[in-house]
Amino acid sequence: MNFDLLKAAEELLHEQARVTVLAFVTRLMAIKSKFVFSNDCYNELLNLISEVLPSNQKMPKDVYQSRKLLSGLGMDYQKN
Repeated sequence: MNFDLLKAAEELLHEQARVTVLAFVTRLMAIKSKFVFSNDCYNELLNLISEVLPSNQKMPKDVYQSRKLLSGLGMDYQKN
């Protein structure tokens, strides 16, 4: 079992959040896929979101960290 995955499933995105890190990343990656965001676009969105969240937020830094987390769910990236 992937301990990072377990932690992300329980850890809130920040102290005031109602969503876990895992829920946030899975939803954002689903949006990336649905609207065919480039990796650069995804990373810029993460940067913007992290600027408006409290400094103690637990958001991944980039698409690489997001994919690494989701790989524990068996959701590896596959390019068509």
